[in-house]
Amino acid sequence: MVMNASARSTRFPLAVNILSMIDCCHTYAKLDYVTTASISTSAAKNPVVVLRVVAMLKEAGIVESTQGSRGGLRLARKAEDITLCDVYEAVEHSETFSLHEANAECPVARVTANMLSKVFDEAEADIRARLRAVSIRDLRNEAEQTPEFLEHGAEGIGEILAGLQ
Repeated sequence: MVMNASARSTRFPLAVNILSMIDCCHTYAKLDYVTTASISTSAAKNPVVVLRVVAMLKEAGIVESTQGSRGGLRLARKAEDITLCDVYEAVEHSETFSLHEANAECPVARVTANMLSKVFDEAEADIRARLRAVSIRDLRNEAEQTPEFLEHGAEGIGEILAGLQ
């Protein structure tokens, strides 16, 4: 299904960005907690938008926070124990695909809706299975192979991330 780009939710990719930032700051910059301000800078999002997504991640037990001058966010579980499906289910509360309102008296519309419903259910199950196979740690492992990471190395990445704090 093709949706208008402005109607699409960006909570899921933002949540993954948030978690990846926390994971990388902990791993490379040796930070116990990451501020929402630095996450907002990384994600190029208003802090209020970031906080809304963080609240969903906290409710799902994926992140935890602490107050104070040294406070911020950290992963509530190991990065390898947080799957993209966990993240998706924490922040997306609607189905990936949906049917339009069709004329219920039209046999073509009814049959089409029934067939599409089955296809959509199968596709949703496939998407969730794929998301279950990838963890936040997997994303970091893949990032370590990118030219940007290789150019700076772990220490350089750590310095860049620490500078955002």
